Amino acid sequence: MTTNEAVPSRKTREKKPARPWIPALWAVAVACAVWFYVEQVHEDIFPKRFHTVVEGEIYRSGKLTSAAMTKVVRKHDIKTIVDFGAYKIDSKEDALQQAMADSLGTTRYRLDLHGDATGNPNAYVQALRLMTDPANHPILVHCGAGTERTGCVVVLYRHLLEGVPVAEGYKEASSKGHSGRRNPHLMDVLNTWTDPITEAWETGGDVPGAEPLPEPEPVRASTSVVSSTGR
Repeated sequence: MTTNEAVPSRKTREKKPARPWIPALWAVAVACAVWFYVEQVHEDIFPKRFHTVVEGEIYRSGKLTSAAMTKVVRKHDIKTIVDFGAYKIDSKEDALQQAMADSLGTTRYRLDLHGDATGNPNAYVQALRLMTDPANHPILVHCGAGTERTGCVVVLYRHLLEGVPVAEGYKEASSKGHSGRRNPHLMDVLNTWTDPITEAWETGGDVPGAEPLPEPEPVRASTSVVSSTGR
């Protein structure tokens, strides 16, 4: 080796290879954090799929954050909430929903149906009875997304109370987030059960062929719910 040849330093020889994926990983992590924050703030400020069905009487939405529920209840003087099962029964999230309803002085009913709008049609009959009782107004009906179960009961309400054809009501459901391609069961429910639900609602009975349900009672926070929410 001549004296003119450069001798690589130890630091140069031991230099670790570049890792170009690290900045990308950090960028993804930051983007996820920002998205989560913005999404949470957005749902606090703009209640999920909140719409008016009948001004001053009936409103609809998807599941609400505590901040959004407080905003909706106070702004529209909501007296009654009908929840089609936005969260699993006995879950912490459902307990929080009840605790919030209690703290706001709102009566809450839970009528469980499947997320695709299927389930016991008598639950829709009970919801319609609650929705058409002026003593419960103003009332908020909601589910998880605010598109299927909520969309179905609004179609039924429009049909029974306002004489709106089911096909026309279905268009409203689609404009509020329902997708027939994503969930074809909503129209199946309407085609199968609209007439039996109408008959049950008008006669005060149950839907023939469907399991009768006990009269709905307001949900009450249990001791465990109270303690877990600090109330």
